[in-house]
Parts: sequence; structure tokens; C-alpha cells
Amino acid sequence: MSEQDFFRSKEEELQRLTQEIAELKSAMKEMSASLSRIERHVKRSFGIPPKTKSPVKNKPARKTSEQKREEPTITPEEALKIFDEFSESWDANNPSLVKDKLREMILPNLKLMAHELGVTFKGKPSKKKLCEGIMGRLNERAMLSRNINVTSPLKGNDIE
Repeated sequence: MSEQDFFRSKEEELQRLTQEIAELKSAMKEMSASLSRIERHVKRSFGIPPKTKSPVKNKPARKTSEQKREEPTITPEEALKIFDEFSESWDANNPSLVKDKLREMILPNLKLMAHELGVTFKGKPSKKKLCEGIMGRLNERAMLSRNINVTSPLKGNDIE
């Protein structure tokens, strides 16, 4: 070994180590790519299912997109008809009946009804928030149907 190998400056040593790290990374990438290619080939050739990482750990089964997303059981037209029925009960001073019926509805139907009524939420609403939004629309409808004029009437002289 020469004297240069023993006595390097910090910059030279850093450069040499950086180069060595880069070479090792490159070699590891090549090995990883080769292993992945061989594994895919073996699986395609012999039909071997993918191996689980650890048989001891039981991960909860992930829901597929079909299972996650339930479809509403009513159409948009039916949702509006149900809302009309709810508003009649609401106007008859029976809001507790409406609240109970809303709580009994499934989440996809509540979402559809809220969408049809133009109720918007930040993020993913809970069942409680959906019910509150629909009841808010029922309140609005009741107030508008009463046609209560909250402004003062114009004086007789002003109209001419």
C-alpha cells in the first residue's frame, strides 16, 4: 500500500466513501431488479400465488371497493317523495316521527336525499350530520311555506 492510501484528506475520504455508497446502491438495485424479474417469471410459469409476509400476523381483511360503497335502495325521485312526506309530518308538528324515520334510513339513502336537497358537507358526513342537514331543509321548507313576512309593510302613501 502506498502512503496516499493511509493519509487522505477529509474531502478525499468523503468523496471515496460517497463513490463506494453509490456503487453499492447501484449493485443492490440491479440485484433487486433481477430478483423481481426472476420471481415474476417463476410465478407466471408455475402459477404460484403470492407469498404472505408473515403467517402469524393477521391483518384485517380489506374491503373491496364494492363492499365499501353501498348503493342507495331508492331513486332520486323517491328520495324527493320521501322528503315531501317528511315535510307533511314536520308541518303537522310531529318532528320526532321524522327524526325517527331518518335514523332508521340507511346511510346511502340519506346521502342521496341530502344530495338531492342540495345539502353540502365538508368531508365525509356522519349519519347524524346527514339527518341534521335534512332536518334543516325541512325547517327551511316549513318557514317558506308559511310565507311569513318579517319586514314591515309599506305605508299607504308610498304606494302610488
